[in-house]
Amino acid sequence: MKSKGGIERLMLEYAEKSTHEVTLVTHYLSENFEEYDVEVKKLTDKTVPEGFLKRGFISAPRIISEKLDLKEYDVLLVSEAGLGSFITLRNHEIPVVCYCHTPLRAAHQFYSHYREQYGFPKNIFFSFAASVYRFIEKKAWKNFDHVFANSQNTINNIEIAGLAEKVEKEVVHPGADLSRFKSGEEEKFFFYPSRFKKYKRQDLAVRAFEKFSENVEEDYRLVLAGFPDDKEYVEELRKNSSDKVEIKTDVSDSEMVDLYSRCTAVLFTAKNEDWGIVPVEAMASGKPVVAVEEGGPSESVINGETGFLVEAEPEKIGSKMSELVENTKMYKDMCRNSRERAKEFTWGKFAEKMDKRIKEVVEN
Repeated sequence: MKSKGGIERLMLEYAEKSTHEVTLVTHYLSENFEEYDVEVKKLTDKTVPEGFLKRGFISAPRIISEKLDLKEYDVLLVSEAGLGSFITLRNHEIPVVCYCHTPLRAAHQFYSHYREQYGFPKNIFFSFAASVYRFIEKKAWKNFDHVFANSQNTINNIEIAGLAEKVEKEVVHPGADLSRFKSGEEEKFFFYPSRFKKYKRQDLAVRAFEKFSENVEEDYRLVLAGFPDDKEYVEELRKNSSDKVEIKTDVSDSEMVDLYSRCTAVLFTAKNEDWGIVPVEAMASGKPVVAVEEGGPSESVINGETGFLVEAEPEKIGSKMSELVENTKMYKDMCRNSRERAKEFTWGKFAEKMDKRIKEVVEN
């Protein structure tokens, strides 16, 4: 748990709202989560290694070799986004359930993208590492008795990767805390909250905003906010953006909620996002979403009712942004519809469904 992103928030929300006694176990803990009434155990005092390859080669052996004391527990629920499944290699004496956020992108759907960013001979080393990873991953996934996923898109990616072929898989969508997110007085800015990584495509949001600005006389801004995973990418964005684009890399939870409440609408341009908690939090704030029609947003955003689903092209995204500010009635209808839609995705409903299904898996 290196930062409070969507994955970390999901684990914390479930642990807090579950009717079961839940203990969170993590190898790394770089933040405090005092606002959650949750028991968290860390297995090492070491910090998260810097760099993608280094992190994998240092963390993987630690996870593979870890032996947990599971005598007091009924089920092991593994949060899987890459290396989590490796814990099952030595820990499967009790039922083991997976909650998959995504099969490791670097080894599967974004493999070519990651390989291309490395020059020779590092890309050869990366290819070898990815092959080793996939070999171990398949062995680890055989220990899962049941697989939950955050979206149908993620289940599709699991099947493409050839994982859990003989195991039942089902979708349990993550949610949002409707008591935290409120619709405030609208200000003239679009908001895109997400970690800064190239596949999140903040640059696409910037180019769409430029197209939007060319067609609208009123003075709007674009606010990008999130954890700076890729500092070079952040600097590249700063260099290539106008003064109407504000980039925030040190934003508290309360400030994020405030930005949601005050924005005109939320943009979401990530490449084939597995689920995407941002559109749900936007709708919980009563804000329309303009998202690319890829991955998870296609399952959460209702096109034409709670926002727009469009192709990943600046002109088309910018055009829908213009529609939102020019058609007042449609905009107000979308704000109202968005809040209603968000009621279908709450952490309470998520925890209730997970509790019920995990109990059934254990009993069967």
